[in-house]
This record gives sequence, C-alpha cells and structure tokens, in this order.
Amino acid sequence: MQVYLKKKNQKLKDGSESLFLKWYDGKVTHYEFLKMYIKRGNPENKEILALAEKIRSKRQLEIANDEFEQISTQKKKASFTKYFENYVKLKEGTGENKKKWTNYSAAQKHLKIFEPNEILFKQINKEWLNDLAEYLSKESGLKSNSAFLYFRKIKEALYKASQQGFIKLELVKQAKAPKKEKTERGYLELKEIEKLINTPTVDEKKKQVIKPDIKKAFLFSCFTGLRQSDVRNLKWKDISDNTIRIKQQKTDKTVIIPLSQTALNILKTDNVFHLPETKIFNLNNDRTKINRGLTRWFKKAEIDKKAYYHLSRHTFATLNLTSGNDIYTVSKLLGHTSLKTTEIYSNLIDEKKKQAMDNLPVIEVSL
Repeated sequence: MQVYLKKKNQKLKDGSESLFLKWYDGKVTHYEFLKMYIKRGNPENKEILALAEKIRSKRQLEIANDEFEQISTQKKKASFTKYFENYVKLKEGTGENKKKWTNYSAAQKHLKIFEPNEILFKQINKEWLNDLAEYLSKESGLKSNSAFLYFRKIKEALYKASQQGFIKLELVKQAKAPKKEKTERGYLELKEIEKLINTPTVDEKKKQVIKPDIKKAFLFSCFTGLRQSDVRNLKWKDISDNTIRIKQQKTDKTVIIPLSQTALNILKTDNVFHLPETKIFNLNNDRTKINRGLTRWFKKAEIDKKAYYHLSRHTFATLNLTSGNDIYTVSKLLGHTSLKTTEIYSNLIDEKKKQAMDNLPVIEVSL
C-alpha cells in the first residue's frame, strides 16, 4: 500500500497550497491533511516539503507495520501440526537419502504422541517447548542422541515458520534441545585391518561371510576416507594418474585424493581395461545388509568392535594423523567443510598417545 504526498488543487486566498497525504487500503481512500502549506517564491518551501516527506515516510511505515501485525495474527492461528506434516512431506520429496527423511517422520510420530491434539502456533511458548524436550529425553524411551535429533528436526521447521511470520524467531532461539551425549568415534588399528584383509570372504563350511565387493570397498575406504555413498558411485573414469577426483554427494564439493600404494593394490584386477562409465564396486543399496556383512566379517576376524561402514572413514583419518600428516591436509582429504569437524579426530590421537605412555613398563627408580 503506497502513501502519496499531494498538493490541494484549489489555492488559498494568499496563493498558498495545502499539503496532504493520500492512500487506498483496498476498500476506502484515506486523506490526511498535514496543515502545512507552500507558496510560490517562499524560500522555506524546500524545508516544508522535506518535513512533509518525512511524515509521509513515517505514515507509510506505520501502515506497513499494521498490515504485518494483521497478517501475523492470522498466521498465529494456523496449525503447527499441519505445518509440520507438510514440512515432512516436503523433505521426503527432496531426494535426500532415506535415513535423513526418516528422521523427520520419526520426529512427527513423537510430536503426535506428545501432543495428540492439534497445536496452533499461538499455543507454542517456552514452557511447551521445554515440555517437548522433557518428553523426548525422559518419557519417550528414546536414546539421548535420538531425542536431540528429533527435537532439532522440529526446531528446524519452527525456524522456517518464523521466517514466514508464523512465530517469533526469539521464541524459537530460546528452545533448548535435549542434551546430546558425546559419542566416541571408533577406528581400526593397522593390525586389525591386516586381520580383516587375511580373513577370507568364504568360511570352511563354504558359507559366504561377506561379499567380496563389500570387503574391497570397505578396505578401499580405510585408505581413501571415501563415504559409502561416494564409493558406491565411484567409476573408473573418476581415477586418473592414481588420483581420485569426485564431487562428494553429501557436500557437493570436489575432493582430490591421491591413492596410496595400498589403495592401488586393492583396485588391482585381472582385467587390464575398464570402461570409464563402469562402477568400480558393486554395492547393495541397502545399508543394513552391508553392515550385516561387515558384522559377520568382523566376528570371523575376531575383532571386538562395532562394525559399520563409516568406521572406515574414521580409520582413514586416524591412520593419517598417527602417521604424522597435519590436520589441515587430512581435513582436505576427507573433504570436510570445517576444520572443527576434523579436530574431533585429534582427540582420538591424544587418547592413543596416553594409552601408549600407560603401556610403558614401570621401573622402580631410587636415586
């Protein structure tokens, strides 16, 4: 809605012209006479017009604020329950991997348990958000990190809603998520990797322990740091001059990884020529099946650690840092967008150093 500064067509007896404001709200035309006048030849005309323009700008802002408050009031009466349902559907349709949007669906399920009735935006306050966090962390039966994750998904939707005028941003910022437990990042020692290499894919009873391609892909990730999603899509054309050049699926950033001799040994095949568009590893799209194969393989190799594919990436980072490579280089090899992410592995190295010192023999010294 635009406010205009006008001059009255009919001049007063002394030849001066009255200034007024005019605007249309869609139904009625409004007039506001400013009791300010200009007259041809008057040296004060410029100052009077400048003052009138300030009043016009102020009135324009006041009307805009009134309109915003009216819209906000209507939006506050909207249903957050339905808003979040639509938000989850939108996330499901973005093409993100299944695990990511399953978290949104799980968050929606727990929101429904916590608040069986429809909740409106105007009913959401600090107490309600604290109660939701309390439910997720103590009453839902969820592990602490799952409670943290689901609360974060709900808060993410509230942030989006605040940008659209449904709820105040300050309120969303005040919402404190359930406490997240620090999870230790596992990794494999070099001797454990050697045990895995020497553990066959088929046991004595001629039963398959792990598919050969899963074994090769996992070991390859231990020496390249590639995520499962990137290894799955890795093609022969992505390797040239013994170097991998790919755009990471997760970050959409290009990463360049020179291949070590061990990584090259893993890639050795009887086939001398490979089609550029051919995938290097034939991996199942079902992550659960891959992890089951890894579990059987670890058990057969007598490695008492939780088996999951991402362990290979942690192993690559740890091997590099313990070998003396600086954290900045390791961060680039992993394709991390922030050095802080890589610094987590430094804590593992410090722990390894402490363990090494603790393993030193104790010698009684009397001087």
